[in-house]
Amino acid sequence: MTGRHPVRVAPHPTSPPAGKPAGRAQAGVAELRSRGGRVARARRAILEVLAGTSEHLGIDELFRRAVATAPGLHLTTVYRAVERLEELGLVVQVHGDRGAAFFHLSEVVAGQSHLHVRCRVCERVFDVPAGLLDEAARRLDESAGFLLTPEHTALARTCRWCRAPRDLFVDELLSAPPTAAARKG
Repeated sequence: MTGRHPVRVAPHPTSPPAGKPAGRAQAGVAELRSRGGRVARARRAILEVLAGTSEHLGIDELFRRAVATAPGLHLTTVYRAVERLEELGLVVQVHGDRGAAFFHLSEVVAGQSHLHVRCRVCERVFDVPAGLLDEAARRLDESAGFLLTPEHTALARTCRWCRAPRDLFVDELLSAPPTAAARKG
């Protein structure tokens, strides 16, 4: 669980409403209590930080922002608090293809779920509708007996914005007349 910088995120229509972080944090605290969790200072700070951003934060950035909310917290305390919030189903840890995990509020707190795709070129994380892989999950279960849980993994590929310049460049190369060096070859 490392990651010094927040993961760049591209907002999606299914992202939690940006104007209501206090309500999401309060909902998280209420849900924490209802699930028998203690509302410790670190847990409250983490819920407040995650409720107040649309970014998916790595543990180091989450720690930095939590300390700004609740001075004196230690990194170990934040690790334990995040782990407990995840066990209680209030925070989701998502693993990308490059090793660093990032975190966001769960559907229980945020009010909606989503999946993640990460561009290997620009490294932005995009939220996509939760049901996008339902058919693939059903087929995988039927054919191989595996239950797919994609909400904990960011699928990696190249986004259309990073792909477009490369595709245009390839199209230009294919349509351009060969250079003198290429004709000799």
